[in-house]
Amino acid sequence: MMNEFSKKVENTKISVLNQAADDEKDSSDFPNISEVMGFSGFGKVSKKKPPPSKVKKAPGLDKNAPNSSEKIAPSEQSAAKQSEPDNPNSEVEPVGEQVSDSDDDISDDDDGPDTRGKEVLPISHEIKLNHASKAVSGLALDPAGARLVTGSQDFDVKFWDFNAMDSRFQSFRTIQPMENYHVRSIEYSITGDLLLFASGGPQAKVLDRDGSQVYECRKGDQYLVDMARSNGHVSSLYNAVWHTKDRNIFMTSSSDCTVRLWDINVTKNQKTVIKLKGRDGKKVSPTHCVFSKDSSMIAVATIDGALSLYPTKGPFVRAKLSNKTAHVKGTETSCLKFSIDGNRLLSRGGDDTVKLWDLRNMTNPVHTANNLDNVFVGTDCWFSPDEKVVMTGTSVQRGSGELVFFDANTFDELYRFSVGESSVSKILWHPKLNQIVVGCSNGIAKVYYSPELSSRGALLCAAKPRRRQVKNDEIPTGLQQQVINPYSLPMYREQRFLYAKRRKDKSRKDPMKSAA
Repeated sequence: MMNEFSKKVENTKISVLNQAADDEKDSSDFPNISEVMGFSGFGKVSKKKPPPSKVKKAPGLDKNAPNSSEKIAPSEQSAAKQSEPDNPNSEVEPVGEQVSDSDDDISDDDDGPDTRGKEVLPISHEIKLNHASKAVSGLALDPAGARLVTGSQDFDVKFWDFNAMDSRFQSFRTIQPMENYHVRSIEYSITGDLLLFASGGPQAKVLDRDGSQVYECRKGDQYLVDMARSNGHVSSLYNAVWHTKDRNIFMTSSSDCTVRLWDINVTKNQKTVIKLKGRDGKKVSPTHCVFSKDSSMIAVATIDGALSLYPTKGPFVRAKLSNKTAHVKGTETSCLKFSIDGNRLLSRGGDDTVKLWDLRNMTNPVHTANNLDNVFVGTDCWFSPDEKVVMTGTSVQRGSGELVFFDANTFDELYRFSVGESSVSKILWHPKLNQIVVGCSNGIAKVYYSPELSSRGALLCAAKPRRRQVKNDEIPTGLQQQVINPYSLPMYREQRFLYAKRRKDKSRKDPMKSAA
């Protein structure tokens, strides 16, 4: 049975193969169906395009070059193999002019100091605020970054509102709070509603946002030998700073060799007195004082080049931390800045240096930057908002001052640029706006910003068009200012404004006007 079944299967396969061969032979005897019917197919058939090449063709290649599908002679193949690179993963560049992308060809490893520093700093644009003809000696920006206050050595203090200013950059108020003393420092309180002024006089003043006086420190008795018994300073002030936690407490430093803490709720005398002594035990004058960010420490720089740190709650008999040779003796340390964590302290010395100190070990500075001219007493130093960059300015007797930026971790110079034909007298880096305000010795305050890195502030008024000034003759008669004096003589009495209906009725009663 199995043999018979296998024979039938073989016969069936042979018959199927023979029939397929006969059909193929018969189809070759007839012409093609497309030639008989006159069309090539049914429906619309789109032309098939060859797939695009992944390699861009260089403009310099010859259009008549042989196609890659053509056969190449063995000799040419061997020559091509010799010209191939040893690395099989490397791509072969096309011959002729190469097509380069604009951004891909730029190397990301180019970390030059100028380029890298300029990209992360908000200094691409600037506006100029004309304060006066003398040096700008005080700068303050409120915590919100809406108002800027500038003071100078011509006794004037000007208020600038970024929201209300246009491209003319004009101040909206000018006052002289210190009378005949030039301004040395200005600072906003932590709430932004009070302003603290220190001048060349012995009394500091507190003003509100509109310039009205709120508090004035008492003047001490200059005939007392012990300055702790005096109710106030008896000599000129160097600076004044607010407490970073309490809006009612501030601190002042004076050339009478004392630092005093004040409370605006106490009008009789100061709250605390810190008497300063040098390494030889004699009295020494402070040049700058500042609170730490958490107000737990007070840092004081003195004229003998020493740095001293006291606890805010006392005692003040001896400094908790100190370095007697921080800067050169006889030079005025013009600025001190704490970091946010309170472990680092930045000092700007009158010996043309900027030093970074670690408060956990004040024996030697962590980093030092030299050859930074400091002729002006109030030249500042600042941390950037993220504390990755350190900024300071240079002040010279002749020439142009510069803004200099350093890396906070290594103190490598990132970037520097000139501010014009003047020295840098005051600087400020606002943490919320990320904008830099520079006071110059020629009486101009400059605000540097970047549209990409900064927010609000100078951006609000830089692109605002100027308001059109309306002349007096263009003001309608009804809007002009009138002086009404009912008891004046008829010959001096001015005609009062009448509404349109009453003016028309009065004109009709006049025969001359009605005839016209």
